[in-house]
Amino acid sequence: MHQFLWRAATLLMVISCFSVQRVVGKFKTGADRLCAAPGKYLKGKKIGILCHKASIVARDNHHEHLVEVLHRLADRKEQSFEIVALFAPEHGFDGSKEAFADVAHSKHPKIGCPIYSLHFGKIRKPQPAMFKGVDLVLVDLQGVGVRCYTYISTMVNMLEAAAAAKVSILVLDRPNPIKGWGPSGAEFDPAYSSFLAKINIPFVHDMTMGEIAKMAAKNIGCTLSVISTKGSQAEALRYLRHHYVPPSPNLSSLRSQFCYPMVVPFEGTNYSEGRGTDMPFEQFGAPWVDGAMLADRLNEQKIPGVIFEATSFTPESSERALKPKHQGKLCGGVVLKITDRSVIKPLDVARSIMATLFALYPLQSRWLTTKRVNFIIDQLIAGPTWRLSVEAKNKKSVVPNKKAV
Repeated sequence: MHQFLWRAATLLMVISCFSVQRVVGKFKTGADRLCAAPGKYLKGKKIGILCHKASIVARDNHHEHLVEVLHRLADRKEQSFEIVALFAPEHGFDGSKEAFADVAHSKHPKIGCPIYSLHFGKIRKPQPAMFKGVDLVLVDLQGVGVRCYTYISTMVNMLEAAAAAKVSILVLDRPNPIKGWGPSGAEFDPAYSSFLAKINIPFVHDMTMGEIAKMAAKNIGCTLSVISTKGSQAEALRYLRHHYVPPSPNLSSLRSQFCYPMVVPFEGTNYSEGRGTDMPFEQFGAPWVDGAMLADRLNEQKIPGVIFEATSFTPESSERALKPKHQGKLCGGVVLKITDRSVIKPLDVARSIMATLFALYPLQSRWLTTKRVNFIIDQLIAGPTWRLSVEAKNKKSVVPNKKAV
């Protein structure tokens, strides 16, 4: 009997794995489609590639980096192209550096071509000399569906620089993990345009990187093509689960990407957004927070699509977060758990959380400031309206932290 049950369980597991593989195999990213027929797009070209750690090509049970695959295919007679330059966004080519870290230029160990950092000193846009010998630039960046994620600005900067250098662009599209949520959030105020908000799209924008590129290209005048993804959003999510690679070091799971648009506003406050822990953007808190009381207050509001669970954590320094907020201090807080993605309104969730914290802890709660803008949150959201809505919801005026960060 035990042997029969073991065989039945094994058979079910095999069937389940086969079904997942079959469904995952249906979905194709732009990179997957390019590498299936590289000669169609790259024959005779000298190419540059703007990419990062999550720029992968899927195989049945594994994946490879796009650059590795193209390097292997480059010398085939029927296509014969050459990789002459690589470009890396924030977090670097290997995706290991913390947010806002300077990443130096380097050289690819196998190909020998330069890796130009587009997040080094004041460099945020490719310089003319970086296009030397380049006919075509591939752009393969995994977005997360939120406007302040800097890969959007990096891609738009590349379109502008390539247009000036008369170099063509080919965007390899990837799925937006929260595309099904629809567009929502604060409006774009041009006065708050920055590297965190370069173009006028909703904060939660419901677009893929390829779709954003097409929109931006209309005002830039660059020569742009896009290889779109192939498959449904449900298939895209299965693909991401099966071939997940963190697009940045603090989005360590697909779950953290779902939580990101609701927790990223905490970067504009003196509350920890979970950096320096093993659950960044899934939990938040501070040393003065009573996690159990906060969880109760939030759950009482019955916020659609989410629940909250009390927790405690101690942020510690690591490569992905060298100086996290409240480093080495025990923080009370909550874990954000998603119960129904179909009804979530991300910035409404964030507003309810923030207003609750500021009401519970009015003396400790602060909007952080900088020398460049009055409030970091206003730069993050690209305008003051969302912050003002939090203050109105709380019916309290919030005094900024006097110390610039």
